[in-house]
Amino acid sequence: MTKITAIALCLATVTPAMGSITWDGARFIRNGLAEWYDDIGGNGVSNIYFLSDDQMLYTGNDSNGGEHWLNEEFSAPGVYDYTFLASNNLGQTGTTVYNLEINFNGQPMTLIQASTTNDYNGGLVYSDGDLQIEVTHYGFDILPIGAGGIDEVGNLDSTPDGSADIVGYLQFTVTTVPAPTGFALIGLGGLAYSRRSR
Repeated sequence: MTKITAIALCLATVTPAMGSITWDGARFIRNGLAEWYDDIGGNGVSNIYFLSDDQMLYTGNDSNGGEHWLNEEFSAPGVYDYTFLASNNLGQTGTTVYNLEINFNGQPMTLIQASTTNDYNGGLVYSDGDLQIEVTHYGFDILPIGAGGIDEVGNLDSTPDGSADIVGYLQFTVTTVPAPTGFALIGLGGLAYSRRSR
């Protein structure tokens, strides 16, 4: 008679908790200098006014000296689109290059760049838990008033100031990151046999 001992194998998976990512700051930078800043009032530079579904998310260096933060929290996969306005108080309407610095969870990300002739089309990624956010688009234009340009915001407040606005577009794509699977090998028995003769 032959007796065979079976193999015992157990696999365990580990799933991390769902994360969240907060977009809490951005700077619009020209020639190494932060010309527009979205988050802290009284910083001595102009403002970026971010909008989502035509609702302003940030009110800038208001006349009362208040401080304002974006604090946009992403906790679910999806594509999130924003527009932004900034006063073109420098009066430049030709080919103009600006870097954009974005903060996620309080961490400044690498600068990304766009110009009035070339957009940024993805690559900057930040992850937290099993969420990943990518800046999938950043672009802007500066058109003279009367040639398609608008004047809706000012240098330090959200009222027209006689200068054409920088009109921009920003897109984030949030996805889930496949969780790593941990394999725990509980027991592994080899084949054993015994033969007994009568």
